[in-house]
Amino acid sequence: MKSYSRILYAEVPRERIALFRFLLEAYDNLALMSVVDRYRAVIKIRCTDAGLNTVRNVLHAEGAKIIELDKRPSGKEKHINAVVPG
Repeated sequence: MKSYSRILYAEVPRERIALFRFLLEAYDNLALMSVVDRYRAVIKIRCTDAGLNTVRNVLHAEGAKIIELDKRPSGKEKHINAVVPG
């Protein structure tokens, strides 16, 4: 059984960015997190297929909103436009 990595983007409360990193990495290295936009508090999360549901549950339980990013021709994430899946 192959395991692939998944990438999620989420908006989180700014004051809780450090908490999210701690929760995701302390939960048996469930996921790796990086901050994409510190002003809007958008984080990028990389996890395995096996951990995807757990990551989504943690994000939801802690008040995060999973978002999709507009793809830009340059491929840069510095300035992002988020689209909330609906």
